[in-house]
Amino acid sequence: MPMLELSGNNFSSGRASFLDSPPDQQGRSARIYVKVAVPGIAETFLALLDTGAEWSILDREIAEEIGLTSVDGQPISLRHKEGTTDGKLVRTTMTMIADEGAALDVDATVFVPDNAWPTGKNFIGYSGFLENIRIALDPQNNHVYFGAP
Repeated sequence: MPMLELSGNNFSSGRASFLDSPPDQQGRSARIYVKVAVPGIAETFLALLDTGAEWSILDREIAEEIGLTSVDGQPISLRHKEGTTDGKLVRTTMTMIADEGAALDVDATVFVPDNAWPTGKNFIGYSGFLENIRIALDPQNNHVYFGAP
């Protein structure tokens, strides 16, 4: 499958299939879950691509495993549908995994919760991530295209 072009120039460098729901939560409304990776963890994991989320979020377990809980960051209180969670904004590299073409490393700002956060609730948000890349969706085929601007 070819990568996307815009006005004769490459728009994307990678394409990946996305899931409408995580494998352990079948039957939920359609969303966009993509595979991502972070340095320090060999396995990829799913993150909800959410253009309405202000920040990307890594669950506490992943943040601890890659050492983000012990680094300094900007303290914030993140408001979400279930209330407010205190934490900090830190920089890390997140990689969007490609099924075809090239994976994309993003120098991202992510929210790391101070306390409990549901395991597996990882998000790719607008500020500090999506605003720094190009992205296109093909919902009929469950494909997401991505690339550097």
